[in-house]
Amino acid sequence: MISPEESKELFQFFASNFHQDFSIEFKDDEGVIANYIANEKMELRLHLAKTILRYAASFNNESDLISDLFDNKGCGFDPRYKGISVSKWLYRIATKLNPDALYDEKSC
Repeated sequence: MISPEESKELFQFFASNFHQDFSIEFKDDEGVIANYIANEKMELRLHLAKTILRYAASFNNESDLISDLFDNKGCGFDPRYKGISVSKWLYRIATKLNPDALYDEKSC
């Protein structure tokens, strides 16, 4: 479970980085993440990675996660168009934010 403060942090991350027009600034979602990593402090990236994983794990099914991410977290990018489930995409983001961590992909 994530706290209300962490929920706000996720909204800020997804709404500001994966808004509906992000493709004007970046080639793809990978570019968004690379830019975020280049411009944010490690401490914030590590915190966000852990929060994303807890967030994804807090849902019993993918459809509830999808609804919350798009309806409540401001995410305007749907990774399913790339053939990637939302939970796997979130896991990939967390891994890129904290590549030294050993995450269990099945936890997402």
